[in-house]
Amino acid sequence: MKKRIIIWIAAFAAVFGVAAVMAQQLPAAPTAISPGDVIAHLARTVSWYRHVDAFLEATAASGDPLLHENTRRPAIKALQLSFDFARSESAILATLPRAESQSSTGVVPGSQNLNQAAQRAAERIGRVQSLISEVDAQRASARGPEIGRLAARKAELEAQLRLAVEIQKTLQNVTTFSGSAGGGMAGELAAQITQLEGLVPEARHDGSASSPATPATRAATGTGAQASVYLPESAGLLTLLTQFITLSGSDTKSSALIAETDKLMTQTERLRTPLTTEIRKAIARSEELTNDAPTESVQQLNADQHEIESLSSRFRQLSGALVPLREQQMMISSTRTNLTEMHAAATRLRSDTTRYLLLRSATLGAIIFLLLAVSAVWRRATFRYIRDARRRRQFMLLRRVVLICAVVVVLALGFISDFGSLATYAGFLTAGVAVALQNVILAVVAYFFLIGRYGVKIGDRVTISGVTGNVIDIGLVRIYLMEFTGTAGDLHPTGRIVVFSNAVLFQPSALFKQMPGTDFVWHSVTLTLDAAAPVDTARRVLTEAVDSVYEKYRPAIEAQHAALEQSVDLQMSVPKPSSRLRYSDTGLEFTAHYPAQAAHAPETDDLIMHRLLDAVAAEPSLKLAPGGSPRTSA
Repeated sequence: MKKRIIIWIAAFAAVFGVAAVMAQQLPAAPTAISPGDVIAHLARTVSWYRHVDAFLEATAASGDPLLHENTRRPAIKALQLSFDFARSESAILATLPRAESQSSTGVVPGSQNLNQAAQRAAERIGRVQSLISEVDAQRASARGPEIGRLAARKAELEAQLRLAVEIQKTLQNVTTFSGSAGGGMAGELAAQITQLEGLVPEARHDGSASSPATPATRAATGTGAQASVYLPESAGLLTLLTQFITLSGSDTKSSALIAETDKLMTQTERLRTPLTTEIRKAIARSEELTNDAPTESVQQLNADQHEIESLSSRFRQLSGALVPLREQQMMISSTRTNLTEMHAAATRLRSDTTRYLLLRSATLGAIIFLLLAVSAVWRRATFRYIRDARRRRQFMLLRRVVLICAVVVVLALGFISDFGSLATYAGFLTAGVAVALQNVILAVVAYFFLIGRYGVKIGDRVTISGVTGNVIDIGLVRIYLMEFTGTAGDLHPTGRIVVFSNAVLFQPSALFKQMPGTDFVWHSVTLTLDAAAPVDTARRVLTEAVDSVYEKYRPAIEAQHAALEQSVDLQMSVPKPSSRLRYSDTGLEFTAHYPAQAAHAPETDDLIMHRLLDAVAAEPSLKLAPGGSPRTSA
């Protein structure tokens, strides 16, 4: 059973192999044009035009508009002429007998072998059905082991019958297809041409190719890719890189399109060959009939006249098909010339793009390298000539900001060529960033106020939102304080770090800080004497006690005062103690105001109170009133 199945499959493959070999052995220039040749020519022309149109659309931005239009027009004309040729050839094929039309196709010559194979398959089905009937008759009278053998034989024959039926169906389908490719195609050629023309609006002669959707109209209205012309000498790096990739792909596409154009010209020439040959034969035959006229009889002359009229009609039909085909070949040749020129222009443009791309890349790299070199020099000069750590940190931060801004500007100038759209985009982006980061932006702006001439320095004592402390660091967005606690005259660290946003500078709550260049505070001491105490003696004794303590640190206070005057460029009185006496309900009240170094203010307060008590004790005329002991305040 398996051997028979293999034999049938081999026979089936052999039949299709013969048909394929016969199709491959067709001559390169057919002696006649078939409906299949006409449809194939139209299909190739339409495909070629679509490729040309897509190529022109893709290269519109970087090409010459006039050259693009001069390429599009002959391509459309070639497409229209291909349909003119197809309609003329359809009229010629309609006048031919069916047998002649079928003999001109490339599929029908193999249909004879297919019909024979289908006939053999039908005969095989009949034989297998007869054998099955015989086996059924034998099974009716069979006994014993013979029944099993006949059942196996019937199963084998049924399998062969199913295989033969499948082969017959396949051969019938192939034969039907071959027949439709022959006479059926010739009969429906005109309808197929009309249907194909309806799918390609540009093939019509009524001007529908200039509809608003076409690239030509888009270019005329200024909405197409022609609106912006690519110039490599003024383009940015991003545009140059994009155009380089686009032009590289365009180079490959144009080469493939030129090769496709050559194939279409070759096919057009193959279609012209049988038409030209037949026209030459008709002309030669007409000349023969004309030369033989003097020696012929009346009957022969009448026959020659009818033949000449037939040749004339045939000549008009053939020329009606040959002229559009020849004109189409000329339009295709013109399109190819323009495509070759566009390919050469694109090659030159790609060369210019490559040159400017390398030049701009090298320039951008050199500028960035120069910026980095300037940054390195700035850093070395900062560490060499600026000794103050705070100022050095400020200069290093300024260096970083300047470097980043300069690099961003250089990259923007190098990569971007359309600054109008960039400005619009940057405007929207800046507005969004400003809303989202308004607190951060305020903190950064406040930083530059804090580090200004009258700003805050590390070590200054400040009061922010009710928190008093010494500044230990000032960041770009935050300020750090070492918190103090205690009374005004006795502040000491709590061991905590308080962090504020720099934006607190713009808050309604005030920021208190020391005068620039100073580190002293003003304190007061008050005591009450008996009302009978002499005023002059009390003023002299108590004032001398306060002055004696102040003299010990007076040079430091005066030095700070000189630094303050130099810093603010303003003349002010030198700080020194002041005192006054006045009578109150409890007695004679003495009050002294004195500057004290902030770091030693508690010790200074204690020392002044002891000196005042000692002065009162040493003077017999002075006596403290009840509850009049010295009290200090800030």
